[in-house]
Amino acid sequence: MATTDSGDKLAQDMGFTRLPGEWTREHEDFRRPYVLYLDAKDSKSTLVRRYLKHKRNLERRRKRYEKQVAQVAQDKE
Repeated sequence: MATTDSGDKLAQDMGFTRLPGEWTREHEDFRRPYVLYLDAKDSKSTLVRRYLKHKRNLERRRKRYEKQVAQVAQDKE
């Protein structure tokens, strides 16, 4: 949620996508909802790129572990 112009700019700079809709409150000029798509491969957001890199590394480690377990099981036979 962005409630000020600077918050609005910050959300956009961080790679958040604006959702449709806007409403006002008693002590705010506006409220704008945003969402961050973590699986967007074409995102320029540092946060999203770091998340995707971490996700790739976890998948790589999982595959390596599964291969090691299979190798140990095969060696025991």
